Amino acid sequence: MDMPPVGLLIVLSLALLCCLPHPASPTKLAHNDSGVPYLRSTLVEEALKRALERTNAAYAHTKERVKTSLSEGALRPSDLLAQFKQIGPQTRRHISAAELLDNTVELIREMVYTSTMAQSSLSDLLSEEDMQVLLQATGCSSEMQRPLCKTGCLSERYRSFTGNCNNRQHPKWGAANTPYSRWLPPEYEDVRGVPRGWDPEHTYYNYTLPPVRLVSQDVLYTHNENISLDSSLSHLLVEWGQWIDHDFALTPQSPSTAAFRTGADCTRTCSRDTPCFPIQIPLSDPRTGIQSCLPSFPSPQIPLSDPRTGIQSCLPSFPSPQIPLSDPRTGIQSCLPSFPSPQIPLSDPRTGIQSCLPSFPSPQIPLSDPRTGIQSCLPSFPSLQIPLSDPRTGIQSCMPFFRSAPSCVGSEAFTGATPHHHREQLNAITSFVDASMVYGSSSPMAAALRNLSSPLGLLALNDQASDQGLAYMPYLPRLQGRLDPCGPRSGSGANFTGATSASDTSATAPTEQENITSCFQAGDSRANEHLGMIALHTLFLREHNRLVRELHLLNPHWSPDTLYQEARKIMGAVHQILTWEHYLPRVLGETPTSLLMPPYKGYDPEIDPSIANVFSAAAFRFAHVTVQPMVARLGPGYSLAPQHPPLPLHHSLFASWRVVQEGGIDPVLRGLLLSPAKLQMPGQMMVEELTERLFQAQGGMPLDLGALNLQRGRDHGLPGYSSWRGLCGLSVPNTTSDLAGILGNSGLAEKFLLLYGTSQNIDVWVGAISEPPLPGGRVGPLLACLLAKQFRALRDGDRFWWEREAVFTSTQRAQLHTVSLSRIICDNTHITRVPSDPFSRTVSPEDMLACSHPLIPHLNLSAWKEPDTDPSCGPIPRLQSGFSLLCDSVIYYQCGPGYQLIGPSSVTCDPNSYQWSPAPPTCHDVDECADQPTPCPQNMDCLNTPGSYMCTDLDLSSLSAVSVVSAVIAVVGGVAIMFVILACCRRYFPKKPEPIIRTDKQNR
Repeated sequence: MDMPPVGLLIVLSLALLCCLPHPASPTKLAHNDSGVPYLRSTLVEEALKRALERTNAAYAHTKERVKTSLSEGALRPSDLLAQFKQIGPQTRRHISAAELLDNTVELIREMVYTSTMAQSSLSDLLSEEDMQVLLQATGCSSEMQRPLCKTGCLSERYRSFTGNCNNRQHPKWGAANTPYSRWLPPEYEDVRGVPRGWDPEHTYYNYTLPPVRLVSQDVLYTHNENISLDSSLSHLLVEWGQWIDHDFALTPQSPSTAAFRTGADCTRTCSRDTPCFPIQIPLSDPRTGIQSCLPSFPSPQIPLSDPRTGIQSCLPSFPSPQIPLSDPRTGIQSCLPSFPSPQIPLSDPRTGIQSCLPSFPSPQIPLSDPRTGIQSCLPSFPSLQIPLSDPRTGIQSCMPFFRSAPSCVGSEAFTGATPHHHREQLNAITSFVDASMVYGSSSPMAAALRNLSSPLGLLALNDQASDQGLAYMPYLPRLQGRLDPCGPRSGSGANFTGATSASDTSATAPTEQENITSCFQAGDSRANEHLGMIALHTLFLREHNRLVRELHLLNPHWSPDTLYQEARKIMGAVHQILTWEHYLPRVLGETPTSLLMPPYKGYDPEIDPSIANVFSAAAFRFAHVTVQPMVARLGPGYSLAPQHPPLPLHHSLFASWRVVQEGGIDPVLRGLLLSPAKLQMPGQMMVEELTERLFQAQGGMPLDLGALNLQRGRDHGLPGYSSWRGLCGLSVPNTTSDLAGILGNSGLAEKFLLLYGTSQNIDVWVGAISEPPLPGGRVGPLLACLLAKQFRALRDGDRFWWEREAVFTSTQRAQLHTVSLSRIICDNTHITRVPSDPFSRTVSPEDMLACSHPLIPHLNLSAWKEPDTDPSCGPIPRLQSGFSLLCDSVIYYQCGPGYQLIGPSSVTCDPNSYQWSPAPPTCHDVDECADQPTPCPQNMDCLNTPGSYMCTDLDLSSLSAVSVVSAVIAVVGGVAIMFVILACCRRYFPKKPEPIIRTDKQNR
């Protein structure tokens, strides 16, 4: 049951009454090994109750805010960010339990530390019994429970949707709703798991961390026009990286947008209070609007009071605009030093302000640093009372950012030999490359995506729109009164592209009155993020349905479930092959790939395939610096078309309506095939479309992807750049020259050390993407190490890896080896010319190949035809009106709809008698009309038919006049025909005269 978090927590609160001791009878004090008494159970109970109240209140506040916001049509960028990280019921349950556990632990610490002020370990405060009660009462025990693994042939043939039981010894490895793995211990700001940089004054290796927005502006920011193009790789390679990322990693943020401790709305405050972890915007940032009035000035000689600085309008309103800043009536005399002369510039040492406005003697001291002395008169304050935008100045002080949701942890984290209760983040989907973004990572989601009425195992399609006869994904439903997050909106550039001809699509996007959205439903909630992602989701939806149709022709005795699972299995193998054999060699380089990814040697059950925290939160985000600022859309022949011209990237975000109204997915795919990737270079890192316009929406402040990536790494407690180079056996820079040698750029090295003070503090993501690429690749040594380590674990730790013996036959593997993304595009779109290698750059449309070219081979599925005989037991017994599947030497049977299986559900080939044993079952028609009540309405009769039934209406009063007349004519006509037949019989077959029998009287 899909229970909302608030309702779930109410249930958990009732569970507390059963799990906890009665407050009137506290348990006897126990002592730990150090002799310190454990907390009373009544204190644990009190903490749990207060945590429930906090968590319930925060969830309720969030629900009400979102409801109000969407009903008013106010869709903030942070709302859009949350929109594409929607989670299923099981993930919500897990997060609710984990946040309740975290809030309880935090309250226990508050209760103890207010009196003792000593940071004791929880294992010193809580007995093992109390910890078990705590885990059970919050629900974490059940979330971490070991799953039961099925046995038998089918469990070896098909992987589970959740990823459970892929590894028999460690059934949670790689499964959905489990914590990310750690290759290095986290480095949080404290034992509670507070993010790095939470306290701006906290030092790491004797230096404070710079604001992430400052790093983004100084290191990453690149004008859209100031980019270099990749001469070797297409933009489809960039898109594939994000596509495959959505197959193995989804980090949900906290469902609450309100602070648990204070109830503050994270979308309206710059305070740091879990889950609020806002990104502070330095006053020197262009977004503040104060760039012209604080350094840099048009000329350093212009004093602060000069009208040309424009500062009169961005610091508190003055009694008169003519009053200079030095006038006592301005009220600013107390917070900026009195200048000996208005001609003295801000940089003059006599002002005494050199240390708090750029340039700083140390770049680690931002304007908000208490040491500047300016904290009291300019925003942003680490205070609950200061909003995102100060109404007095209009200056935007921060971007909303929400911490990743915590994961439940087992009792060993508290009570083990080395207790290490630190915050871990949750991966909501399977770690395996299994095409879960197409099928989902849970059984309910998988069922919701299927067309269960289809006899072919098809995925559900959109019944309101099509792409010139080809399918779209279904639309998502729209809640009453809610805004359509994927529909046209003000500022989306809806008028930018002009009209679309009616021939382009068979339908338009939903209107506001409909109960659906323009958002598509897929196996991953991020499907609607941008046009390229929608195109790939649509492409593989069609490919699944193409596969099941071909498999049905080869094996008409396969059930819909078998057809679905076999197509899903092929799709998983296709994604593994395209990623490991086509994508990775171009990212890592051919030589590094062969060194870091040796040939496959078989499944290793000792390898944990779970996605690592550093991989998800940092390493695999490398491709963000290769994204083009424009989305190319091309017409037939790969030419520009006025119906769908190129779009600025921010106009393609959450713009699913454009696919339906502006030409379908073909123009987007053509653009990805012909457009080159952006080349990552120092000074050309991340385009302003991503740093200044991410998820831009009306009335909201755009986000900054670079700052988000950096803040996410700090939220997850990722150690600094040097630690990861040490893990990979790479040299660790100790000086500026060391770092300059690694980066191949002395200017960039100096900039990093001015910002961070030491290479130990450099955020791993920005440090890794700054390394020059290895020969033939697009990433440097550190990224190559981290990527290869993860992809090798995903391959060797997957029991269903496509190359493993018994997963596919040798003939099937040989066919799978021929798959290409170009062939899939040919088979599922109207595109007729494609490149032989879609990940390599194609310079000219003339270099494209026809889909019939031998270099674009078809996947021959004949290897999937099931044999009709068994080598030992002979012909496979089939079912009339039923389905069968041969798995090893076992035949599994299933009847079609309307039929009941009579007999065993499986038979086995007996190696001694060479006979199928037991006797095969049969399928008997189910008489639905025998049920009471019958499936038909009361005024209708039920007529049983093979595999189904019919409802017949015998009530003439309910028939239309035409029906009545037709029935009368039929009856009269039938009677007339009978009379004609009788007349003919009398004429041609006259009745024989009866013999005359004379009586005795007549004889006389």
